[in-house]
Amino acid sequence: MAENAYLIKSDKSGDIRISADVIDTIAALAALELSDVVAVGPSAITEQIARKGSKQVSKYVRTVSNDDGIDVDIALTLDFDSNVPAVVPKVQEKIKSTIESMTGMHVNMVNIKIIGVDAKTVG
Repeated sequence: MAENAYLIKSDKSGDIRISADVIDTIAALAALELSDVVAVGPSAITEQIARKGSKQVSKYVRTVSNDDGIDVDIALTLDFDSNVPAVVPKVQEKIKSTIESMTGMHVNMVNIKIIGVDAKTVG
C-alpha cells in the first residue's frame, strides 16, 4: 500500500486510506471553485492540472499529517481585481470544509501563498 496515504478508518473489516495526492487534488479543485482563484500555481499550469491530474498539483499543494489532523499548504494565482484580505479566508474555509466533508479528516490549517495575479481581465 502507498506510504503517502492517510488512514481515515480502521475496523474489523479493514482499513480505509486516502492517498496524499487525492487530498492535494481535493484542495486544488476546491480552491478553483471560487471565482477569484485563477489557478493553483502559476496561471498557465491550471490547464495542465486538468489534463495530467495530481502530478502537477503536488508541485503547488502539500498536505502534512500530524496528531490532530492535517495541514494544507497551497500556492495560488488570483484575479487581478481580487481583494486578497477578503478572498483568502473564503478560500481557506472552502478548502477546509471540502476536505473535511469528503474525507472525514480534520483540517487544522490552510496556509495560502499568493504567487501571482492574472491581469487578463484588466482592460
